[in-house]
Amino acid sequence: MLVRITKYKVGVAASAAALAAYSARRPPTLNERASSSSASSSSASTLENLSRVWAPPPFSSTAPSRFDLSTYVGRALHYLDTLGDLSMLTVDQTRWAASERLLCEHASGQGEGATASDAQLWRARKIEAACVHPETGVLVPAPFRFAAFAPVNLFICSGLLWASGVSLRASAFFQWFNQSYNVGVNHCNRSSASPPPERLAAAYICATLSSVGIALGLQHLGARHLRGRGRLLQLTVPMLGVSVGAIVNLMLTRSQELQNGIPVTDADGRELGTSELAAQYGLGQCAATRVAWTVALLTLAPVASTAALRMLPAGLPRSIAAVVDVGSTFGVIWISVPLCIAIFPQHTDLPGTRVEERFAAHERVFFNKGL
Repeated sequence: MLVRITKYKVGVAASAAALAAYSARRPPTLNERASSSSASSSSASTLENLSRVWAPPPFSSTAPSRFDLSTYVGRALHYLDTLGDLSMLTVDQTRWAASERLLCEHASGQGEGATASDAQLWRARKIEAACVHPETGVLVPAPFRFAAFAPVNLFICSGLLWASGVSLRASAFFQWFNQSYNVGVNHCNRSSASPPPERLAAAYICATLSSVGIALGLQHLGARHLRGRGRLLQLTVPMLGVSVGAIVNLMLTRSQELQNGIPVTDADGRELGTSELAAQYGLGQCAATRVAWTVALLTLAPVASTAALRMLPAGLPRSIAAVVDVGSTFGVIWISVPLCIAIFPQHTDLPGTRVEERFAAHERVFFNKGL
């Protein structure tokens, strides 16, 4: 019996060795080649995008960014560079006009633009992307540019987390402040034309009432009825209130896009008309992005702050601990928002068959979904 088992083991080992040798010699299958090629291509694209951080490629007047916006890594680096650059908040009408002039002179091959460096030209393009509405061509007010999102939300997030364990009045104030700011951001970064004032007012009132109502209701429930588990519920209060309020705010502020559609173009940039289904698709992605960054800000910020404070040696002045607390929270906000915005491309496309029937003859239609 022992001899048979030994022979069996030797046979299995020999078969395995033969199979390994065959696998090493045989050419890879089509699926294996495709998988290997895709992994290699993805790695190469990631490395190329990372290299563009410190070595910008030659400037192209047709490229919207120095990074490859067709990949998540490229979009993440683009938004970190564009929306995370706090110097974009200092751009005024004069500096914007100077950057526009530089780009025009480069295109015509005259003036300073003809001799400007790639870094100067890419910075002019960044000013255009960070500070100017892509469709209206209007300079976005500094407080409502996405570059201001981290400084403003440092105050908002800290206030929401603090207020959830303090009082209903404090929670109501910070929920109101947050939705007031969101209305301005949504309006200034919309996809299409400005909505009527009455629609903007309705969006503001409904979003504020929904976020404040949810936050106060859950906070009251946690404090009065759940006793020992109340603190756990209170930690979710800001996130639920802000998430629901953000979606209501977005949908109402930009409801005109849902009713009238947003402009769609063909691959050559020729406008084909407006599409309500494209607007639904774009606003759905914008809503998902807002939920993603709300969860990131209100969960990662306190975790990072606590971890940073625990790393400090005992006995340090409270002022230093406060600086570390604020700095870690700001860092989370500064990184999280661009990474969440990068989940979906701002300028995207759909098959013509996925939108209205009048666009079915076109292989794909292209549109700006907004931020």
